[in-house]
Amino acid sequence: MLQAGWIIRDLNDPDDRPALRDFYDRVQDYIILETGLAPSDKTIDELFQNAPPGGDPAECTRLGLFDDQGVIQGVCEQSFGYPNPDSSYLGLLILSPELRGSGYGPILLERMKNTAIEKNCSELFVAVLAPNTRGRAFWERMGFTYELSSDPITTGVATHVRHRLRLNLSAAKTP
Repeated sequence: MLQAGWIIRDLNDPDDRPALRDFYDRVQDYIILETGLAPSDKTIDELFQNAPPGGDPAECTRLGLFDDQGVIQGVCEQSFGYPNPDSSYLGLLILSPELRGSGYGPILLERMKNTAIEKNCSELFVAVLAPNTRGRAFWERMGFTYELSSDPITTGVATHVRHRLRLNLSAAKTP
C-alpha cells in the first residue's frame, strides 16, 4: 500500500525530465552498474525512446512513483509483444536507494502485472544483469524463474551477461 499522498502515474516527456534527472542522479549506483557511466540527459532520452526489437516506444508504459512532495522515488518501464506476441517485458524497475527493500518493488510489479493481464499477456519477462544478484533475488521471490542467459552485451562502456527471467501470468487471469 502506498503512503498517504504518494501516487503512481505515467511519466511524461518533457514535463518530468527535471524530476527524472534528479531521480537518476540518486540511483546512479544502478546506472553506473548497467552502463559504466554516470547518468546524463541521454539516460532520460533512452527511457522515452527505447523499445524492444520490433517495438514502438510510443506503445511502452513508463510509470513514476511520486512521494507526497512530488519527488520521483521509483521508475518502471514496460513493453508489450516481446519476445512473443502475448508477452510483456519489464525493461526497468528501479527504486531510490532508501526505498529498496521497503515493499515498493512488489507494489510497482503488481501494477505492471495487472497492466499485462489487461492487455491479454500470458507471460512477463525481465532481464537481470549478472552482477545484480540482489535484483535477481527480488525477481525470484516474486515468482519469476530463470529462462536463459544472453551472450555478453555492451551498454555504454559496461559489458554484462543478462539473465532472462519469466513469470507465467496465465494462472493470474480471470475467466
